[in-house]
Amino acid sequence: MSLTGLLLAVLALGLAPVGNAAPPKSPPARAEVERLVRRYYEGIASEPDSTKSDQVADAILSENFLFTFGNLPRITQGIPEHKRWLTWHHRADAGQVWSIQDLMIENGSAATRFRVEGSHQGSLLGVKPTGKPISLRGMDFFRIADGRIVELYRVFDGLELLRQIGVTWPPEAPATAPREP
Repeated sequence: MSLTGLLLAVLALGLAPVGNAAPPKSPPARAEVERLVRRYYEGIASEPDSTKSDQVADAILSENFLFTFGNLPRITQGIPEHKRWLTWHHRADAGQVWSIQDLMIENGSAATRFRVEGSHQGSLLGVKPTGKPISLRGMDFFRIADGRIVELYRVFDGLELLRQIGVTWPPEAPATAPREP
């Protein structure tokens, strides 16, 4: 199955509403979904000025916005929580530039294949800043309702991120085995 086919299959299943999010009355227009997704990447994800990105977040995210980041067990809920996450993310991976490589839209949902580039300037997953460049690819799944983004589910290769900032996985074994007493 092609990547396009896979993304369309995921969209056909639809993102299941999480928490108290109600399904939309009717799916938003394709152009509206695309506008919101592109605005998220340009005005929030790639925007280093937190004042500006906060204004865009207030304008395009729903009050109960849900964000799932990779396989982390915690889902952030609400605009203030997402703003706190963004502040940390922009500090840890400074100078982020996000680009959309593919965008699929169906029934008020969107799937993107993205690329993000930046540099490791803040503590990230317990690793102190290295200044090393970061370049990752991943996929985002958006759900739109009532003119706002209500959910974003992000998937990326966390091991590749760790490799780029100098973490080896699995940790290397000692050159010699310790002697038993």
